[in-house]
Amino acid sequence: MQRTNSDVYCRMLIEQAN
Repeated sequence: MQRTNSDVYCRMLIEQAN
């Protein structure tokens, strides 16, 4: 199953928040 762009975008924001 391929991850949706939303999933990748959400994880990217979380990494930047830390």
